[in-house]
Amino acid sequence: MGSITRKARKFIFILTFFLGFQLSSYAQFVGEIFSSRGYTSHEFWGQLAFSDSSRFSFFSYNIFRIGHSPDFQNQLFNYSAIDYALNENFGLALGGFVTQEGFSPVAAVSFTKVTDTWLVSLFPSVELRSSANMDIFGFIQFRPKLTDKLKLFTQVIANSNFNFRTHNFSEQAARVGLDYRTFQFGFGLDTSQFTAEESGIRQTSWSQAFGLFVRKEF
Repeated sequence: MGSITRKARKFIFILTFFLGFQLSSYAQFVGEIFSSRGYTSHEFWGQLAFSDSSRFSFFSYNIFRIGHSPDFQNQLFNYSAIDYALNENFGLALGGFVTQEGFSPVAAVSFTKVTDTWLVSLFPSVELRSSANMDIFGFIQFRPKLTDKLKLFTQVIANSNFNFRTHNFSEQAARVGLDYRTFQFGFGLDTSQFTAEESGIRQTSWSQAFGLFVRKEF
């Protein structure tokens, strides 16, 4: 992947300013560090309501990967959207993806379900451009209680991008560990699949990385 474009950098700056401004109220914020043999990643995401009574909220998921060797190309992924809640579980969203290749605007339907042990969020979307791709982004958490102070922590975050004929790329991040108060820690696995055409043949390459993670909920 190439360097981050000027348009992408501008979007990230606006996003970061907005995120920092809103964190003081109506916010849920999570930060994670995951380290594997090949790279270390910093992940943060937030769900920010405009006010206590507003149907509008701002969601942002961000991950930065920094390689441990010069051969690794540093990576950026951001998904951000403004969501309008239709009811307790469903909403409509406008936002976009930022990668090293630039910014792509999307329109999405959102689904969120929260219980004492489960958190499920899904964002199926379509890119707002002439040669549109479809995208499904979502994450699932399961946190059953083990003791009065300790819970099991399991989480899967996944994203898949495709058009009406072919697969473009997919990524998954699985975490298994323990949840103590506002800290979670344990083992992680990142996997990815990228499809590209070479000499008229489309091929999909697979990669995976095992490591350790620690995260904090604010």
